[in-house]
Amino acid sequence: MVDNLTDWEVAHFLNGTMVKQTTSIAVENPITIIVNGKEFATLVCSPEYAKELVIGFLAS
Repeated sequence: MVDNLTDWEVAHFLNGTMVKQTTSIAVENPITIIVNGKEFATLVCSPEYAKELVIGFLAS
């Protein structure tokens, strides 16, 4: 299993019948950006490239 994925049981309808199955979903975490000691923004993202996300967010 990849670190940013987790298994989750889901239910869906197939030809009028409910079917349960396990699928992989992305894990997301909140990241709060603090600038000069003050909260600037909170983002929710997969944690794999958090540093790059923050740099890009601040640059834009």
